[in-house]
Amino acid sequence: AVPEVGRGWLEKHPALAARGLVESAAGRGKTADAAREFLESLRRSGHAAVVDEALASADSRAAKVATAHAEGESAPAPTLGEAAPEWLTAPVEPPGRPNWLPPGELPAITVSGRALTPAQEEAVLSALQRSTLREPEPLVRHLKQHADPHSLEAFAWRLCTLWQQRGRKAKEAWALEAVGLLGGDDCALKLGPLAKEWREKLLHRPAALAVDCLAAIGTDAALGQLRNFTLIPRDWSLKETAAAHLKAAARQRGITEDELEDRLVPDCGLAPDGSRVFDFG
Repeated sequence: AVPEVGRGWLEKHPALAARGLVESAAGRGKTADAAREFLESLRRSGHAAVVDEALASADSRAAKVATAHAEGESAPAPTLGEAAPEWLTAPVEPPGRPNWLPPGELPAITVSGRALTPAQEEAVLSALQRSTLREPEPLVRHLKQHADPHSLEAFAWRLCTLWQQRGRKAKEAWALEAVGLLGGDDCALKLGPLAKEWREKLLHRPAALAVDCLAAIGTDAALGQLRNFTLIPRDWSLKETAAAHLKAAARQRGITEDELEDRLVPDCGLAPDGSRVFDFG
């Protein structure tokens, strides 16, 4: 409840929020990440001038860092409009945008260098709410195949972050499942530690769902995060779940579990023969 009240105050006072958060955005860690995300959300919601004014009045280091994270928002990609592919033109079906997710909060998904329109974003949110990890809606499958992967990762992770900040309600857990449906390596490397943190806090349901999302992502990086759960020297229920997902992944790839294990061992940038060339000029 406290984070929701705090964010509500920031949203009602964008000028004060921007001036206060620019300095925090120059740091590192979760606080700095949250400050940068909020500044970006202010830009998307029509307060770009407020953010620019705060940047102009901040010290040079803070302004430089915050500006670097906001540059992508200052020059948005052209929208698809009439150039949208046929799979994006289907009418929006219920349930639509949830109350906790006002317009302008999410980074744009891009297809062939063009951003989805607000109406198309509504369709994506609706499709995500009707999808499951095992049975995604056709629109979700098309996005995974055709949309820019980096924009999908940013969209999915921001959606998940907002879900966490605004109550982490079980009935809205589709926002977490979106990471499994649209995410890739970047999301997997964030989701693994988050699932572990939830489990340590005895938040069993979101932790278990996060492990399922890692399996749905299915890349080597995601499976590597699952492998981490099997190595925990404690009797966690998630160990068995992670092990089962790895076994299924090996079967799907047509390899043995030992062969999959070998593939998931980090290579630290080494060549297949274990060597690496360093060029010092």
